[in-house]
Amino acid sequence: MEDFELEENTDPIELDAGITLLAPGLAGSCRYVGARTHGTTRALTAEKTGLDEAIREANLEDRHTLVIEAPTPEPQPEQGGRGGVFEDAVGNNEILLQVPGYQDERQFLMYTDEAGIISFHYPEPVEPNQALPSTRSVEAAVQNQYRITLRSGQDQNPAKPASDSRGLFGKIGSKILKVLVTKVFDKQAGSSVHWAIQQWENRCRAFQGLHGGKNFTELMSQSPMPFDKWDDIRDKKALLFIHGTSSSTAGAFAGLLKSDIPEKLYEQYDGRVLAFNHHTMSIGVAENVMQFYDAFKDHPGNYVFDIICHSRGGLVARALTHLPDDFIAQRLDGRQRPPDVNITIDRIVFVATPNAGTDLARPENLSAMIERLANFVNQFPDGLASISGGMLLTLASAIVDAGLPYVPGLEDQSPVSNLVNVLNSKPEYSERYYGFGADYEVTGNLRTVVKAGVDSVVDRLFNDKANDLVVPTLGVSSNACFSLDSGRIHNFNGGEVYHTNFFFQTEIRKILEFLAE
Repeated sequence: MEDFELEENTDPIELDAGITLLAPGLAGSCRYVGARTHGTTRALTAEKTGLDEAIREANLEDRHTLVIEAPTPEPQPEQGGRGGVFEDAVGNNEILLQVPGYQDERQFLMYTDEAGIISFHYPEPVEPNQALPSTRSVEAAVQNQYRITLRSGQDQNPAKPASDSRGLFGKIGSKILKVLVTKVFDKQAGSSVHWAIQQWENRCRAFQGLHGGKNFTELMSQSPMPFDKWDDIRDKKALLFIHGTSSSTAGAFAGLLKSDIPEKLYEQYDGRVLAFNHHTMSIGVAENVMQFYDAFKDHPGNYVFDIICHSRGGLVARALTHLPDDFIAQRLDGRQRPPDVNITIDRIVFVATPNAGTDLARPENLSAMIERLANFVNQFPDGLASISGGMLLTLASAIVDAGLPYVPGLEDQSPVSNLVNVLNSKPEYSERYYGFGADYEVTGNLRTVVKAGVDSVVDRLFNDKANDLVVPTLGVSSNACFSLDSGRIHNFNGGEVYHTNFFFQTEIRKILEFLAE
């Protein structure tokens, strides 16, 4: 640990481990902290256990942290500081950080500002004539450089007290720079991003398949019990829950535990309630469909389901009966549904489903999507339950040296994906479809990142369309394939309902009405 002062000049500051900092516009104090051990959190940065868990899941080392207590100056028309050898190296509203690295690892930087807004930054190699001096240099293969434009603090509220409900950082009012490091993995088929997220899902979403329970608490277990009561659901209607991207049954539908809705659903379906845990990133929807059917291959017969689904889970729900066999065969080397298993989907309740796709899922928007979702889980108390911080940090680390990113489960949600086009190519039985959408009203600190901050490119892609921060509102209920009338759709407009808190709302009780019709 090392404490030092920032004196608003262009003199490089040499720190332990060969790090050099240049911050000409900042006047205040800073503390440097070296590598930490997994399982500990720092009071200095008020890091939450969710961040520690995310770092562990992503197989990252938390190697360097700087906590800066200094206001951000407004940018000046001219670059440079207030005298010194490196006066032309960085502007007064910027930080230049040089950090040593090694051939067998990659690193990136996470910057969290006074309002808790997160952005990710990737290093550039340092040419010999650009290297800042360091008398504490360590033996390293490369010197990485980060140039960070500091956010000014407009529309932020540094005086707001820390909250225990925050997902990653509880501290408000400080700039936090954190360098995270991962070992280089062998390139597998496809891009490094695809391989990395596949490894994360195999580790952190190990259970896949149908699971059940005699009550909703058992169904929501973090250690699900594989379903084995086939005779109970054959030739009888059952209820099926399907979760969304990077989540699980336990994460996506946790809000229902606070209501009597599950009890009434168990009564309505005479205990025939199941859920489907599945990988959502490293594989596409077509493979999810085959995983679902494979569960029935040793149990032939007729099965009927009503479905409650969240986000991407709605695409899986539609694909179970509406995805053509030739599409599945093309995607999965000729595989087909088992011929002696007949699955019928009756009613579907879509909750925040991108039935028309979402621009966040376009491959070229991967970096912006990661930042947006990272801010989502940091700002909202239930964010980490539905969107994994470990998945986000895995993606952030993987794109350090990736070419074109390839994440099949995300690409299926793009508005221009083959899957969305096929599903929306012919009318479906929409009279049995119901939906919930939301137009989230952005207020407070999150306005910085959503309206004019880190990922404004993505918001331009939304073209100011109403959205729940992830999915366009109208995309849930209106697309080329079907349109839900007002009696079968409930939209939360101009309120505080966002992508992951639908099931905590009182109005979600309309599910009971929809499924009783």
